[in-house]
Amino acid sequence: MKRLALFVALLTVFLLLTFPHQILIRRLVSKPLAASGIEVSMAKAGFALPLGYRVRALRAAKGPYGVTLGSVYMSLSRRVSAKACGGSVEGRIGSFSAPQLELELDGIDPSLCLELGGLDLAGDFAGTVEISGRPGTEGGSGSLNITANEVSVSGKLPEAAGEAVPAGLDIGQWRLSDVALEAAFTGYRVEISSARALIEGLEYELAATLAEPTRARAAPLGGQLRVRAATPTNRGKVLLGMLPKARERAGGWRAYRVGGTVAKPFISAMD
Repeated sequence: MKRLALFVALLTVFLLLTFPHQILIRRLVSKPLAASGIEVSMAKAGFALPLGYRVRALRAAKGPYGVTLGSVYMSLSRRVSAKACGGSVEGRIGSFSAPQLELELDGIDPSLCLELGGLDLAGDFAGTVEISGRPGTEGGSGSLNITANEVSVSGKLPEAAGEAVPAGLDIGQWRLSDVALEAAFTGYRVEISSARALIEGLEYELAATLAEPTRARAAPLGGQLRVRAATPTNRGKVLLGMLPKARERAGGWRAYRVGGTVAKPFISAMD
């Protein structure tokens, strides 16, 4: 009996080690993404303890955009653990029949893993991402809660920049601090409940709605923007002067209305 148990155990280990896991994983990952035009590649994939799969150098790309994850482990219970972008990602994914994603991010630096079509984004991001159903469909929903102490944005605007600001425009380098974003989407609607940042000594607070985001650049945009001068730099003073004239309210805030579309947004004073 012991010999039979030992034989079964050794046979199981042999099958786990020799089974073409990479081919199976490649098909499971690549096939659903290929329908959206996303190309997937990986350096190595195979069975990993305690009971799951590990994929190394996993890359997904579409056109000039892409993301590379150094090491991703997924257990058979669909728990996910990844070392990526200089930080870590922990969470859980659902099944193909019931898509669901819950992730907790810590120490993520996009400059180490994201390709943004010429735009460079660096920082130390943390937060949570929750998605249920398929984004951009009637049954899809989710939320995003992201924070970062310091962020740097530089390079050229990507192709999806919009008509108001041409793609390929070199924006120089901008430093942001105290960045926070809270957003949620339900069906075809995205609600940015709060987006805050300190840019060149100016405090920005945005609450906005993006209807029908699947229309991309033609998606309607609406919301409110508040700006106040905290400790403005010379660059910040120029930015403040470029905004429509608005009276200063309690706390030094100036209020603006945001409208138009993603491609052609407009800002007007709320006075």
